Amino acid sequence: MEWQPIETAPKGRCFLACIDAENHTETKLIRAIFGDREVADYREVVIAHKRKGDPKHIVRTDPHGRRYTATHWQPLPAPPTNA
Repeated sequence: MEWQPIETAPKGRCFLACIDAENHTETKLIRAIFGDREVADYREVVIAHKRKGDPKHIVRTDPHGRRYTATHWQPLPAPPTNA
């Protein structure tokens, strides 16, 4: 599966989302305390969902519902089969 722009993510079901660490509240706090040298630039992949009415770049992590700014999404992979 290829990553798709977050604006095209489905509402009402879970998917993988790529969230940008630059927009995390925790990252901003660490930068304010320690400066840029302590924070690596990276992205994280999380299981997320969107709700009707959410801004187009915002996703909610599953199961906690924390809101993050995402850049891309893709469907969840199929679960493994029992052999």
